[in-house]
Amino acid sequence: MNPIDDDLLLKLEHLAKLNLDPEERAIIKSDLNKILAMFEKLQELDTSQEEPFRYFSEISGENVRQDEVKEHLRRETVLDLAPKHDDAFIRIPKMKD
Repeated sequence: MNPIDDDLLLKLEHLAKLNLDPEERAIIKSDLNKILAMFEKLQELDTSQEEPFRYFSEISGENVRQDEVKEHLRRETVLDLAPKHDDAFIRIPKMKD
């Protein structure tokens, strides 16, 4: 795998709509390269004798809890707790222009 260079990091920053300062860029670049190095290390493992599985439940067996219907909060209760709401929805401040 190719290491993350400055050009790729700038493209990722643009795609993620981030505005990083040089110090943040250096930290993220280092972290991403460490992640790639971990994946390279994993690729060294011989998995030819391993059976692929499609679902987590195939390996976890009975450790998966059963779905149960439980008591939930009533809509009116949640709306009363919200600082702003209308008849059906909680109103939140706009996050991005």
